[in-house]
Amino acid sequence: TAGATTFVLIHLAKYQEKQEKLYDEVKDVVKGTITADDLQKMPYLKACVKESFRLVYPIPGGAVRMLDKDIVLSGYHIPKNTPLQICTGTTCRDEKYFQNPDQFLPERWLREDSERKVDPFVFVPFGHGPRNCVGQRFAEIEIHVLIAKLIKAYKVQLQESSADIEVKYTTFARPSVPVNLVLKER
Repeated sequence: TAGATTFVLIHLAKYQEKQEKLYDEVKDVVKGTITADDLQKMPYLKACVKESFRLVYPIPGGAVRMLDKDIVLSGYHIPKNTPLQICTGTTCRDEKYFQNPDQFLPERWLREDSERKVDPFVFVPFGHGPRNCVGQRFAEIEIHVLIAKLIKAYKVQLQESSADIEVKYTTFARPSVPVNLVLKER
């Protein structure tokens, strides 16, 4: 959750116009303590988080599953007990599924602005089905509340030394170097 939140803040710091649009939404909705009802009224917040996850997939390799039976996949026979891993981080950068895949465009996740419906199995940062991440809802709420509180109180900027941050892929995606964010009170 910490790494994912860091990348959301990095993207918002890099794309100030997106941050300002999010600030306007948060300012209009949140009047005190953030409630579950408030979170439901902030689609752009959710879109910013999803878009950041799409660009920097939190678990880059995706989930590994052990096949319980032989299958044929794209014409290839894959035997039972073979570990199968789908690199969903790669599909999230594929023009076949996302127009302008290297751009930070939270608007692509808003229903009214979506030019193309996203295949639900292309973007599954928490997995899918019975082995879906048990902490998904908690993590999403934690990230949404934290980002909303920070953006409402501060303008987030990157120090120049942090302008070109690369992703280091271990079990979870994380910045390759320490990130220096500047928080300016609003």
